[in-house]
Amino acid sequence: MAKSVKALADTGADVLIMDEAYASSLGLPILKGTKHQIPLTSADGSTKMTSGITPNVEWRFGTADDTPHSLDFNVLENAPAPIILSNFFLFETKAYAEYDCYYLDDDFEGDDNNSDDDNNSDDDNEMLFFHITRSHYNAQGKTHPSTKTSIAQPM
Repeated sequence: MAKSVKALADTGADVLIMDEAYASSLGLPILKGTKHQIPLTSADGSTKMTSGITPNVEWRFGTADDTPHSLDFNVLENAPAPIILSNFFLFETKAYAEYDCYYLDDDFEGDDNNSDDDNNSDDDNEMLFFHITRSHYNAQGKTHPSTKTSIAQPM
């Protein structure tokens, strides 16, 4: 039912991104069609079109965040992480200062190469835990504000 999710904090990202398979697994609506697609250019210069948008996702930074953020995520097939948080969102919410208790480094999942001598460490690999809920939608895509469904468990 509910579960935690890791998100990539990417200060080089201009938009919020959600992996298409992840959005589908959560049962989130994906608005498709050319009016909901945008081209994304990666650091290596390659360009890929998004699949669409999953609108009005209620987002919380774990249990420390008592203010939900209603976000529209651009949906990308085979994204490098289930969720990618954009530079604007990270700084607008003061995520680095307000929610630093949720930071994980990139070697969290059993990587034994934790040496401080490693020059491979960079902030783009920093992972964070977050809490997501979403509103139910009716057939016209309108939100029913009185009903909420939890799709991610707070830490």
